[in-house]
Amino acid sequence: MDQLNNTEQTTSNIAKPKTKSEKKAKPKKKAPVKISREKVMQIINIVKDIVIGAILGSGAFFALISEFGLKWSHKHWADGSFTGGLIRAWNIMCDTLAGSDGVFLTKLMGEGDSSGQFLTFVLMLFVVVSILAVMSRVKWLALAYPIICILPTVLWGLNSSVISICVMAMGIMLFIINSDIPRLKFNFRGLIYALLMAFIAFVIISIPGISKLADRPDSVDEIRENITQDISAKYYGENPLHDGDLMTKRRKTGKGTALKVTMDEPQPMYLRGFVGDVLNDEGWEPLSGATYYNQVNFVYWMHKNGFNGLGQLGQSAELAKQGGKKKLNANYFEKINHVKVENVSANKKYAYVPYEITIDGVADTKNWGDNFLTGGKYKRIKEYSFDTHENDTDKWTDYASMLFSNKVTPVGQRQYMENESYYNTYVYEKYTYMSPEERDVMSIAMPAAGDQTRGHVEYNEAIKSVKELISYNFTYTDILSGYMRNSSALTNIFDTQAGYDSQLATAAVMMFRYYGIPARYVEGYLVTEDDIFAGQKTIDVPRSNAHAWCEIYVDGLGFVPIEVCEEFDGLMPEADFTKGIQTKQKKPNPDMSTVNEKDPNIINDDNQGSSKKMQNKMPKKGLIIVGVLVGLILLALIILGIRKLIMAIRARCARNRLFKKGDPKEAVSTIYGLMLDKELPIDEETRALGNKATYSEHNISESDRIAMLAKLNKFTKKKKVDKKLAKARHKIENSKLSDAKKKKRLEILEAKFSGKKKPKKKKNSKANKKVAPKKQAKQKKQKKLQGQYSSYERKQVKNEEENQTSNN
Repeated sequence: MDQLNNTEQTTSNIAKPKTKSEKKAKPKKKAPVKISREKVMQIINIVKDIVIGAILGSGAFFALISEFGLKWSHKHWADGSFTGGLIRAWNIMCDTLAGSDGVFLTKLMGEGDSSGQFLTFVLMLFVVVSILAVMSRVKWLALAYPIICILPTVLWGLNSSVISICVMAMGIMLFIINSDIPRLKFNFRGLIYALLMAFIAFVIISIPGISKLADRPDSVDEIRENITQDISAKYYGENPLHDGDLMTKRRKTGKGTALKVTMDEPQPMYLRGFVGDVLNDEGWEPLSGATYYNQVNFVYWMHKNGFNGLGQLGQSAELAKQGGKKKLNANYFEKINHVKVENVSANKKYAYVPYEITIDGVADTKNWGDNFLTGGKYKRIKEYSFDTHENDTDKWTDYASMLFSNKVTPVGQRQYMENESYYNTYVYEKYTYMSPEERDVMSIAMPAAGDQTRGHVEYNEAIKSVKELISYNFTYTDILSGYMRNSSALTNIFDTQAGYDSQLATAAVMMFRYYGIPARYVEGYLVTEDDIFAGQKTIDVPRSNAHAWCEIYVDGLGFVPIEVCEEFDGLMPEADFTKGIQTKQKKPNPDMSTVNEKDPNIINDDNQGSSKKMQNKMPKKGLIIVGVLVGLILLALIILGIRKLIMAIRARCARNRLFKKGDPKEAVSTIYGLMLDKELPIDEETRALGNKATYSEHNISESDRIAMLAKLNKFTKKKKVDKKLAKARHKIENSKLSDAKKKKRLEILEAKFSGKKKPKKKKNSKANKKVAPKKQAKQKKQKKLQGQYSSYERKQVKNEEENQTSNN
């Protein structure tokens, strides 16, 4: 039985052949690879950084291109060539800067039809740089974005769209919040808070009317003006009359010399500096940069044809004199006076020039529509020279009759009169403008404007009326009183009927415009007859000679000064207004339909054949508030970032002082707390010392403080080394190398970070023969020399022993 059972067991143990189904059975599937939580968080962090960088970069990109008048659309993202698009973008920026702040840059040839491809490249560059900034977790980099967008506003008065600013602000908020979150954590609460704030901003923007916020609201202009006014006064020098500011309560000129003027033939003259064209609620300002930019070609060709709008009075007077000299007409030579000006303490932004300056002007200056001259952007004018005709401000009434009654036409007079007709139209379009509010004020303060159906009121009648009205009704005072900030400057002037030369000149300008005569406001300096001494060519013009006056345009002659302030009567020679101009006026021919009654900067420019809309718009109060809020949000972010950075620096400096010079017990306790916060690898001795300083009443010596500082530096370095070692070890372990190579590299790594020498590689005999044959020969030679020296030594010892034995 036992044998039978054994045989059954052995037969059952014999392997049975596999069936077909078993042979075709598929192998088991491998278990899915599980991704660690750490890996998932790393992926989420990378995606999060890319999204925040894309929001921040795109917001900054659209904010900048909207400031410079550029546009980008996803429909035309690849249009145009790269080079042609770059040139097109540059030319558009040139137009924007010139139209906004009068910065005239040179345009380039080769402009393409579209800038899509170039702007797409710039957008990608912005996004990539922003992603790298977000990944760096350096919070102060977020400050660069608002600074980049604020600089064009401060420097050139450019403003970006509100939507792009909100997108950029959202990106900055996400950047700052993301920088405080550890890399392996994901704080949904902070990100949701930032997204909620951005959503609220977008909801505010989507309100009807707010999305149509003006490009340059008054609030932004006021902020920029307030910021730059003090800087400009310190950089260029103070203008005693503050560039047309009519709300300055006290007139101050100060003592000392403003200008040093050297002439070949000293003579009295008006030196024009600031010229006010448009009256706002607080004072005068020049025409917009866009207006001057649109007149660049016009002024250029007028100069080419020999017409000098800046010194038109001197040019027309010389033509009148030539026509009066019948016998000397062909051989007449005009007298030219060479003038050199040194700016001592006046505003160095302007070049102060007379009404009789020649067409050559002043070298290295910028001509603003033949109205006034300045230096380049941020360039101060300290010394300059020019040529001028004889002073004609006291004889222009005589020249007015001479110019149109000459029996002999002088050379160039016909060309001059043709050019003057073009300039005349431009002057009447710009300098007769009055807003409906200003016209209402003037209609109450003055008698009827007279019949102007055939032209303006006659010059002599208008001048006499304006001088009498100001003399009888206005009081001169250096200190303003009764002026209200909520009222316009013009309303204050005619309500109080008091002021100094700035206010009286303003009243005269608006009176002449009310009579239909072009007029504008001027500030500068007077070179009077009392300042000129016999035999002295250099004249010191005092700061007290700073003055504001009114100038009117006389058809055919140009702008001439009209003095309406009795305090300055008699200082300058004045023309005789009873002759020459009452019957010989030229009927103006302005196309009044081309002037916009709501805005003097919106005209139909016949020279360019198209209507050009300028920038000064009047937004509603609600729009101004929203613009201010957006600016305040950006400003608050900047201030918070700077404050946090300063506090961190101050805290670090205070901590370092405590560590080195403070109470030893407090210093050791603070160092121990810092070690715990940084999670440094602390040993037991250090832990015991820290607990002793923190929790016990034992005294701590100076040596303990020095030892604790040394331990802090040591443990900080050790933590850095351990971090680098762990990172390198992790990289080797996750590499695709073989186990042997991994083990070898880990040994090398451990030896490197532990300070031990690296394990030497075994060198085979072939390598030794190839690599160090010289070394082997040197070693053999040394051994041979060593052997010779030892045999010689042995001989000496043997000889000494033999000598000793023989002596014995």
